[in-house]
Amino acid sequence: VPGPWTAVVTQCTEEVCPAPVDLAIDEDVTADTSLTFTFATENNSTSTDWEVVLCGDAPFAGNDVDAGSSTGTSVTVTGLNEQTCYEVYVRNNCDTDGFSAIVGPAAETTLCSIKVAPYAEDFTTASGFTDPECFTSEGDYRYEYNPVGSSNGAQTAVDHSGVVAGNNGFAYVDGSDFISDTPGASFLISPEVDVDGLEFPAL
Repeated sequence: VPGPWTAVVTQCTEEVCPAPVDLAIDEDVTADTSLTFTFATENNSTSTDWEVVLCGDAPFAGNDVDAGSSTGTSVTVTGLNEQTCYEVYVRNNCDTDGFSAIVGPAAETTLCSIKVAPYAEDFTTASGFTDPECFTSEGDYRYEYNPVGSSNGAQTAVDHSGVVAGNNGFAYVDGSDFISDTPGASFLISPEVDVDGLEFPAL
């Protein structure tokens, strides 16, 4: 009489609609109003749906900045805003087999456009410690763009056009707002400015 026996059965199911892989933004071609991203996909998909959203926004939720469908593996998105953080998401469309899982985000911040002289920044759109668009503050003290309760000399700062502190029309450094333990120099870096059209360039 045969003794008892045990059968071990292993069943593997193939994913019906595999998700795209290797999603990446090509940083070498990111510009002020455009970005390019690439991905790889499986043969089972008929196309790949993609979306670009502002950083932090949910994908495929109706709040996209731009969206589309591609049968290739590279997409260039144009018409974006400069110095803005964007996230890219993709998913495969497998027709009657539905959609794959969503892949992403791949994030990138667009560059600043080159400004053409004559160019001016009046700092009226800046606030607190938030640098105006395409400006970057670096160093040991933070640049400020309106008074924030300073007890130092900066609270009476006045710009060269006569705008009094509080009207938010200039940038200044407050010595109480140093960042490092050994404060030193601070810099406010402007966007690149094309002065080729000026006969006598000057600041």
